[in-house]
Amino acid sequence: MKSRLIASLVVLLTFSACAAAARRTVWQIGTFDESPLEFSSEPQDHIDFEIGKSDVKKQWSSYQAVGHPYRVLFALDAAHGRYLLKIGALIVQPRVPALRVEINGQGGTFFLHPKLSYFPGDVESSYHPNNSQASVAIEIPPALLRAGPNIISLTCVNDPPDTPGEESSSGIAYDAISLEQDNGSSYGNTTTVDVRPTIFYRQVKGKLLETVDAFVRFSGSSPDGIAELQMQENRYQSKMPGVNDFGERRVSFEVPEWPGTIKGKLRVTGGRARTFGITLTAERKWTLFVVPHTHLDVGFTDYQGKVAETQSRVLSQAAELIHQHPDFRFSMDGAWNLQQLLETRPASKAEEILNLLRAGKMAMPAQYCNVLTGYASLETLYRSLYSAKALSREYGLPFEYANITDVPTYSGSYPSVLASSGVKYWAAAANNYRAPLLFHEKWNEKSPFWWEGPDGRKVLVWYSWAYLQVQTLFGLPPSLDAVRESLPIFLQAYSKPSYKPDVALIYGTQVENTDLYPSTATFAGDWNKSYAYPKLKYATFPDFFHYVEENYGKDLPAYRGDGAPYWEDGIGSDASFAAEDRQNQSRVLSAEILSTVTHSLDTNLNPPKGLFTDIWRNIILFAEHTWLSYNSVVQPDHDEAVKQLRVKDDRAERASLEIEDVMNRSLSQ
Repeated sequence: MKSRLIASLVVLLTFSACAAAARRTVWQIGTFDESPLEFSSEPQDHIDFEIGKSDVKKQWSSYQAVGHPYRVLFALDAAHGRYLLKIGALIVQPRVPALRVEINGQGGTFFLHPKLSYFPGDVESSYHPNNSQASVAIEIPPALLRAGPNIISLTCVNDPPDTPGEESSSGIAYDAISLEQDNGSSYGNTTTVDVRPTIFYRQVKGKLLETVDAFVRFSGSSPDGIAELQMQENRYQSKMPGVNDFGERRVSFEVPEWPGTIKGKLRVTGGRARTFGITLTAERKWTLFVVPHTHLDVGFTDYQGKVAETQSRVLSQAAELIHQHPDFRFSMDGAWNLQQLLETRPASKAEEILNLLRAGKMAMPAQYCNVLTGYASLETLYRSLYSAKALSREYGLPFEYANITDVPTYSGSYPSVLASSGVKYWAAAANNYRAPLLFHEKWNEKSPFWWEGPDGRKVLVWYSWAYLQVQTLFGLPPSLDAVRESLPIFLQAYSKPSYKPDVALIYGTQVENTDLYPSTATFAGDWNKSYAYPKLKYATFPDFFHYVEENYGKDLPAYRGDGAPYWEDGIGSDASFAAEDRQNQSRVLSAEILSTVTHSLDTNLNPPKGLFTDIWRNIILFAEHTWLSYNSVVQPDHDEAVKQLRVKDDRAERASLEIEDVMNRSLSQ
């Protein structure tokens, strides 16, 4: 018995060794690690990369745009056995291209099927909500290879082509590419299929039809044929173009909606007929609340005064777009924005904006600006809500939600601060650059949820993977082709059975402190003319939260805890003034108490209200999340870097002097 076991092990080990020896990597460019960082960051129009001679770091570009061929030149002693070309791609653009693969001038098209990825292989794109990875393995007909020099050409192509008049935002970043040979197996001329229900539904003649995509792969040439989908005793046919050498064809069917999971068949003709058994699960019918919004950085992108004017102008642009397109909505990123407009525009313009806010067509959050909640004192967090509350009382505006944009993590006390102030909802959009919370916990996938503070009060939260999501998902101006390519990737985050809502939030339309693109007010309507689902619905943040609370609020989980401070370390870059501001946050409370004491002794003596307002405004703006200008690290002596920092430091200086003035006045009284 023992001898038989030993003999069997010897045979097994011998077979494994032979199989391993039969397989080899002919060549490989890069490492399959979901990162393009080993390649050159310079885009190129054309690449001829010679195996064994070219330098990966200098001569293979990490990014490839549509229409620019990248060629790999290599030599084979002989062409025999089975060859497999493996390509790892990273999706970094709104559109997902197909790959045109040519072997010595002959080839075909292959489609990518991206999977959402949180791996920060490329820091610059890892916080984009369509960041994804796609792998494709292509069996190469050995007849296309030859002994001696060979060329494999890779070109990104849009399939279907760009819609006339739309700008293309399409391409891939490379993870790695390899060519493998297996002398222990032979090439098989086969046909395979991959049939996928999509999230896209159209309303046709009173019937709701779901699009089902079939990807048919031919390992050799095939003539034109027919693809026939059989479901529930119904048959749906579509013409299928053939392939000259090898490659894939995508065939789409529009099928009346069905519940749950069903069995079916796909019959492919072209040459000889083949029938494949398939299983199809209907996709969810999504409604996406698109919240137009531009982020507020009080500085960073430009001088603070220019930012104030830009944000005021954006409110006027949003109002004009709402008048032109009544379904459009806009949410500002801080009460500071409205304050700048009220101080610099005529009464007629101010009243126009206020009326839109009262009507719910625009929305103002409870916070003055986007603060670092792990730096600001508890009192500062409360005071950051005072301006919006005052505007709410004076002008009859809603006061029900807050948002923090860009900052990735938050203090565990903030839900209690908001809830105890009458705020019910909180939208958070994280820039996870240099803050790994999202990658570890995936709070976007847990949204919406209730965040409970230390006192037991809670707010309804949506944690968004980044902001400016319309721009990163659909491009600017938004492209309907990109909408169709990006939405299936974006919605992978919410496609688990545990996610109950039939809605998701698309947070923001464009990058911070920029004028509005007019087409951001029309693309949702244009999309809805073609598709019933996913339905794109312009909304404010409160619109979204009202729907979620009414339909799902009782079933959502509640969490407690602290997000930890990550970006707060930036304050250390200006430690001296940060220390002064920390003193201000404590001393202003003493100054308020002292001035109140004098009033209690003599009611004719009142605290200097305007001075205290200015003190708290400076303290809050010092806690605002932008610190230095965008170029301060590489150009610390640039005029913008110097002057923006001067304004920031002046907030601490002015608050300190004003506190001193108040205390001296109170002591004198």
